[in-house]
This record gives sequence, structure tokens and C-alpha cells, in this order.
Amino acid sequence: MNNKTEFSTLLTNSEVLEALSDAGVFIRDLKKGTALVSRTWKQITKDILVIPDRGEFVKLIHPDDVELTITQMDDIIQGKIREGSISFRIQDGNGSYKWIRSKGRGASYSNGSKPDFYVGCEIDITELKEAESRLIRSIQREQDHCEELELLRQMAASISTSLDINETVQRILDETYRIIPYETASLQLRKGDVLQIIGASGFKDNEHHINKKYPLNAGSTLNAKSINDRAPVMTGDVSEDFPDFLQPDDGTVISSWLGIPLIVRGEVLGLMTLDDSRKDYFTEHDLQLARIIGDHIAIALENALFHEKAYRMAIEDSLTGVGNRHRMQLEGRLLFETAARAEEAISVAILDIDHFKDVNDNFGHDKGDIILKRIAGLCSAELRITDLLVRFGGEEFLIIFPKTDSSEAFTVCERIRKCIASQEHPELDRKVTISIGLYSSVPGNSGAMGSFIAQADKALYHSKTEGRNRTTAT
Repeated sequence: MNNKTEFSTLLTNSEVLEALSDAGVFIRDLKKGTALVSRTWKQITKDILVIPDRGEFVKLIHPDDVELTITQMDDIIQGKIREGSISFRIQDGNGSYKWIRSKGRGASYSNGSKPDFYVGCEIDITELKEAESRLIRSIQREQDHCEELELLRQMAASISTSLDINETVQRILDETYRIIPYETASLQLRKGDVLQIIGASGFKDNEHHINKKYPLNAGSTLNAKSINDRAPVMTGDVSEDFPDFLQPDDGTVISSWLGIPLIVRGEVLGLMTLDDSRKDYFTEHDLQLARIIGDHIAIALENALFHEKAYRMAIEDSLTGVGNRHRMQLEGRLLFETAARAEEAISVAILDIDHFKDVNDNFGHDKGDIILKRIAGLCSAELRITDLLVRFGGEEFLIIFPKTDSSEAFTVCERIRKCIASQEHPELDRKVTISIGLYSSVPGNSGAMGSFIAQADKALYHSKTEGRNRTTAT
């Protein structure tokens, strides 16, 4: 008996066939339509469709795997290829999918190019695929974690490098978006029992929301809850969880809300709020990230505020709140250099309170200080944001009007003078007037500011000698 005859005999032995089936072997007799079904297949289909026809078989394969699986099997059966190997998902009797690894080839080509048999091995690799999937997810989580750490590092570096309060606020809003994306957000500073917005992002008009204030004494508000809990607070539906929630007045709709208290050395500095119009937008992971970035934001904000306060102390008059001589030197020279380059007119006015010594002597310096602060406020109210007002001396103020000729500056000076002359002062039994000297021209050299001030001072002297309570322009 030759080897071929011996193996033919083996394949008619039921025990041998059972052993082959248990090992995952399948044999399809393409002429007779019969098959040796592998135990792997029978265990997955639970004998429901042990030998399915083509239509039934296609229905069992996962839609994403149908084309590749059927194409390869058909190519072997049609003799286009000798062998193939493929992994695909097949639906079991419970309606879930199992992964099968199938490797097969054509055999016994007695009819030309097409095989008589399709022989192969198939194994259930579901557990392997699940382990592979878990590994991929684990790797992805690790990659995401590394990316988050890098974003956190970049955020900490970015928001801590600037000490300008406006730039710091904008960087905080931008960097936070990279870590926890949002539709709208606000940065709020605590001032006593209120929170005041100092930065906003994503709204139709961000500037519209700046300086808006929200009370903290209402314990039922989300802001107050986050501050009182001293921990990030999240809600996926503000209308359901907090019916009294105040929606923005610009038409923006908020459904999901995340509040991040900003705490430094145990003190609540403020609050950052992140919003989204979609319900249940923020996740528990976002909440964890919020706890981390809150510390970075609070420290950066405190440093910027401290720097701003120190800078203001250096350039502002401590009594009146307007600029001091140091600010005049810094900003005034820049205004003059700009006017000289553009060959534009610039005006300088010096204001002196008439008989101010009598006010101090008769009513006391405390009352005199009140008058100084009031007059500084009245002057500020009449000026543009581009004008520079400084306290020049004891009772003297200086104003620099950029891009302003003599006629325009004179009109403003007269408006200020008349406003102050008509002002009532409950602390005194008299009116208070001022005298003003004004000089306007196009600056032509680096020492122009000094000469302008000297000319304005001469004009002021003329106002005083002519009876005070007047404006003189030279």
C-alpha cells in the first residue's frame, strides 16, 4: 500500500476525522458539496448553521469583513489563487461576533484550474483580538496621557512667562481650550462678595461681558457652589440641575458648565468657567484635568495681578489715582516721539487749583485731599482714553492731548474748567476754580516735551495774573 492509499484510508476513519475537526481542520468537497466542519466553527455557530449556504454565510460575517473574506475564499475556489489567509468576524448563536483566523488552500486539481477540495484550518482568535484591542487602548491611553502632560507643561510655561495681566488672561483662555475644549469661557476675579469677569472667549462679543459682576452671597448659584466647595464643579444640564442659572444676555445658550476655583495659599482668587451648548459635554476626565490646571492658572494670575499692582504703584499718584511724573516721562515721551514721526500736532495743558493753599489752611489737608481726588475724577471724565492725565505737582495737573491742535485742546480745557467751576463741594463753603495754560504745536526734536511744558507753564502764569479761572493758550 502506497502513502496515498494509506492516507485515503485514514480520511474515511471517523476517529481521524474527529481528531482533525478538533484540531480546527476543515475540508470542503467542492464537487459533492459535503464538508468536514472544524470544531472551531461548530463551537462558534453552536450547530445552528454548520454548513451554511453562501447567502446565509454572508449574513453571518461582520459587514466590514464581508468583501475581503468572500473575495479571498472565492478566489481559491475559482482557482485564481492557490492559498490564502484571513481574519474575520462571524456572528455566533447569541448575536455577538467572534474572530476567526482562517488559512486554506485548494487541493486536487482534477478538473483543470479549479480545485476539487478546499482544505484549511481555522481557529478562534477572539481572546487574542480582545487582548490586542486592550493593548491598543492601553497604548492609546498612554499616548493621550503623554500628550496631556505635554500640553500641561506647555500651558504652565506659556501662562507664566507673561506678567502683563491682559496677555496672561488671554493666554489662560487659549491654553485651557487646548486641554479642555469649550465653546465659551470666562475668567472671573473675586472682589469681596462678587466675581468680576476680566476675560472672556467664544462669545459673540467678548468685550460685552468684561467687568460684569456676579454676587457670591447666593449660595445656590453654580459660581458660589464651586467657590464654597473649593473644587471644580461640573453639570451636564444647567436648566435641570440649577433652574436659576442665568444665561448670557447675548443669546449664547449654555447647557454644560464646568467651574474651576482659582486658589492660592488657601485664598480664593477667582473662578474660571467653561461652557458648552451641548448637554453632558464635559467628562469626569475633564474634571480631573480641571483640578490640575486650576493651580497653574491661579499662580499665573496672581503673579500678573501682583505685577500690575506694583506697576500701577510706580506710575500712578497714590492719592488721586491718575498718572504721576514717572508715567509722564514713560508715556509722554512716547506720545511726543509718535507725533514727531507723524508730524502731527500735540497739545499740553497745565491745570492749577486756584487758592488751594487757602483750602488746606482753612479746611484742613483731609478736605484738600478730597478736592484733589474730585478734580482728578472730573478731569478724567472729560478726557479720551488716549489722553494722558498726570498729577504734576501739589495742586497741579498736566494733560497731554495726542493728535490734537490748539483749537480742539482749548475746547476741552474750557469744558473741564467750567465743569469744575460749577461743581458743588459739601466739604467747603465755597466753589473751587482752576486756571489753565495750554500750548500746542508739532514737535520737532527729542526734547520737545520739556519745551511744551515750559510754554504751557508760561500760559498758566498768564491765566493766574489775569484773574485766574480761565484758560490761556500760547
